[in-house]
Amino acid sequence: MFNYSRNLISFFLLLLCFGTASFSFEGGQVVRLTRGGYSLMVENSSLDASKNAVLWTETNTHSQRWMLVDTGRGTFYLQNVYSQLY
Repeated sequence: MFNYSRNLISFFLLLLCFGTASFSFEGGQVVRLTRGGYSLMVENSSLDASKNAVLWTETNTHSQRWMLVDTGRGTFYLQNVYSQLY
């Protein structure tokens, strides 16, 4: 398990904003954020809001899926599909 918490999330957000993606993002889309065979998820698939986001081997679970929630200001929040937490 790799514990990168906020720095990791910031990295993925920067990659989403400035990466070479050739598609657009829309509110309500569910995405999987990966790096080197690992997916971003909440530590131990916890429902506790104080847990960190970590990289973990892909297990094809909802805890490794993130919904893009449109803020209405041209940015998105990431909401975990399993826990429903931001």
